[in-house]
Amino acid sequence: MIWPYEATSNESQVYRPQQAPICSRDRDQPKIIEIGPASITQMVMNATEDVLYYIDRNNQLLKVNLALDGTDVESTRSEYVHSPFHHEEITGMDTCLRKQLIVTCSASYIMIWNYAERKFEVCFKCPPGEEATAVAMHPSGFHIVAAVGDKLLLMNVLSNSISEYHNISQKNCREIRFSNGGHMFAAGLGSYTFIYNFYTVDCPSNQQCKGHSGKIQSIDWFDDDSGFVDSCNQGLCSFYDLQLQREEQKRLQELDFKRRNVVISDVANVPGATNRAIVASAERRLWDTEDHHNGCETRYNISQIQILANGKAAFAGVGELGHPGAVQIWKFPLEMLAEVQAHGAPIERMRLTYNNDFLFTAGKDCCLIIHDVKDKDPRGGLVKRDRDAVQLPFSDEILTEKQEQEEIISKRDQKYNELAAVRDPSQAGVNDKNSANDQEEMIKRLHEVQG
Repeated sequence: MIWPYEATSNESQVYRPQQAPICSRDRDQPKIIEIGPASITQMVMNATEDVLYYIDRNNQLLKVNLALDGTDVESTRSEYVHSPFHHEEITGMDTCLRKQLIVTCSASYIMIWNYAERKFEVCFKCPPGEEATAVAMHPSGFHIVAAVGDKLLLMNVLSNSISEYHNISQKNCREIRFSNGGHMFAAGLGSYTFIYNFYTVDCPSNQQCKGHSGKIQSIDWFDDDSGFVDSCNQGLCSFYDLQLQREEQKRLQELDFKRRNVVISDVANVPGATNRAIVASAERRLWDTEDHHNGCETRYNISQIQILANGKAAFAGVGELGHPGAVQIWKFPLEMLAEVQAHGAPIERMRLTYNNDFLFTAGKDCCLIIHDVKDKDPRGGLVKRDRDAVQLPFSDEILTEKQEQEEIISKRDQKYNELAAVRDPSQAGVNDKNSANDQEEMIKRLHEVQG
């Protein structure tokens, strides 16, 4: 609560309560994120002293209209200044190809953001007692797969909500990655990497890849989706060819990269190269899997790696406990160029957009940061992927439920009738039959498309 006080001329009581306290937890509907009782840590008023801004211990930035004269008690309700933020460390993050969206997850919430408009879109609250540990977004932006509790949840991203439509009983999942085509996704479950068909949710035994003795830390698909590379916390990085795995249930063992009893926190394929990756180990080094003897010093442990599409440069996120989460910029052959301070705590996740325009970082400080990637190559070839190729525009399509669509059509027809009544009272209600026919025809077409 916020208690307003007014000044007095009484020396024994310089300030006294002016009115009933303002309930700072009363959020305007809809309540995007329900936050329990939390102490206010910072407050400041605007110049006209009619709005109070404050931050609570759950990292939420809110504002409340002040009616100190008590004339407008109903207006004293808190609302978000920008949008709800994560109040727990971010454990998963991903982006997609066809939409300008990012999905992030913390223990309690899965949230989707529009990075072009810098705004919050929708969120999903995890069931009580279950925590989200990883999330991946389909390249279309219409679906996500999240590890929540002891299940993998497959969900549709609708216009105003996130809706679960299927789940798989699997626990101890820390990493989920969609293939570039979106027809498969890989899930790191304990020491196994399971490859699921996204559309049928099948995972036959010959697609359950066993090559590690420790827990899977990271997964990265090859550009053509013919296989992937993964790493574990026991110092092994393995390459898999899916055709060989299906036929003989073997990995490309001769390409294994090993660092005995050392955590390999992340691995990223080098674009345009075959069976070659950059590895980050807990020895404060970056390694090229083609050179097992000469690692590059990073000064701090690296938790995440992202490589530009042309393979000329890379970003490394500092993930060492007790140190701020900086972003290191490297060029090939491995040489550090610069370091940019970003987070106040270690970086947990890092992603690049498909066209390499933006870099996203998420950390244990509960922050999601958007970095602009600038192209300084005069030939125009440093950053952009397929710069001269024809690229698909971002999609404006959305998924919506049938009931919501019918409500929108009904509201539209009602507005048409109201407008017609204003223009010509004698025509009021004439459009009802026509709009009803249009609605039936539209629903019929929708069924045909869905069929």
